[in-house]
Formats: sequence, structure tokens, C-alpha cells
Amino acid sequence: MTFCSCGSGLFWNENLDMCQSCLANTYSRGNTTTCISCGHVAIANPTKDSCTCAPGSVWDEEKHTCLNCVANTYVSGGKCEPCSQHMISNPPYDTSCRCPPGAHLTSPTTLR
Repeated sequence: MTFCSCGSGLFWNENLDMCQSCLANTYSRGNTTTCISCGHVAIANPTKDSCTCAPGSVWDEEKHTCLNCVANTYVSGGKCEPCSQHMISNPPYDTSCRCPPGAHLTSPTTLR
């Protein structure tokens, strides 16, 4: 049996035998007959190929929900990454780490 596949943001509608766009606030990575809901904690991005979470949180593909990054981490590449040694982050843990109060960066790994 041969199946047709659809690209990201689309699903194969078996009743109509054609690809259709995912509905509002759902997404697909393609090659599927259903789209996955972003739920109440995220929104589908414009291309409907993933969900976008609030600043400081990342989308968990397995759990289909947003996970909040914790202290001393930041969002990078869709993951919560740890800050470098002696660096800290503040809520919403969304973009970067910084030196703690009273310290300043003197090289990539040395704090004073």
C-alpha cells in the first residue's frame, strides 16, 4: 500500500485524500494524519511546525507541554542550558546569564 505524506504544519486528511493545514494552535512535523495541540500553555508558531512557549520555558515534544527553565539556566536552541560556572540568571530565564552582583566578567571564565 502506498501513502502520501505531508510537510510540516500539515496533516493527511484520510477522508478527503489530501493534505490540510493544521488547525489553530496545533502543529505537526509532517508525515502524519493528525496535528498535536499546543494546549493552553503555548501557541503554535506561524508555520505550525512547533509550539512556542512563554519566555523562560521550552516545548517538551514528549509531554506536549512547556517546561519552565530553573534558576541559573537560560533558553538556548529550544533547551534550558546551564549558566557557566559562577554565572547566574534571573526570571524569566529566557536569554542569558550574568555575573552576580558585585562581580564583573574579566574573561570568558574568570570573575572578579
